[in-house]
Amino acid sequence: MALKPEDAVRKLLIDDSTVSALVSTRIYPAGSVPQTPQLPYIVTSRVSRSHTHHMTAGAGLAISRSQIDIYAKTQTKVDTLADGCREALDGYRGTVTNGAQSLVVKMCHLSNDILVSDIEWAGQNSGTPRITQDYKIGHSESVPTFS
Repeated sequence: MALKPEDAVRKLLIDDSTVSALVSTRIYPAGSVPQTPQLPYIVTSRVSRSHTHHMTAGAGLAISRSQIDIYAKTQTKVDTLADGCREALDGYRGTVTNGAQSLVVKMCHLSNDILVSDIEWAGQNSGTPRITQDYKIGHSESVPTFS
């Protein structure tokens, strides 16, 4: 089984010395964040995946959209961590391996950067600074065969 694109993103971030110096191993798949996480931390998820085709079958290339949500105590810290994530991922090409699973990444492009911080509710600042980054990841996939 191939490594999922969102897991490849997580692996690249964990292996990046700049990012890991800031968050240690607090890079979580969506749905796995502790009840009261220590800041800063990152959440990875897959938003969508499209598949390319040629005239008669699948082309063996998919484009996945992966999202990372970056949380920190201050806007300055979330900005620094977001820059580290961008430098680790934007423009990446190569094979990502995690144990027995791997994924051939043909392209990884940052397509959107959204500031979602300082949320106000009832006149009080109750939010944790956050930046959401969306990446388009072109990667190999198996081609269905029919008999």
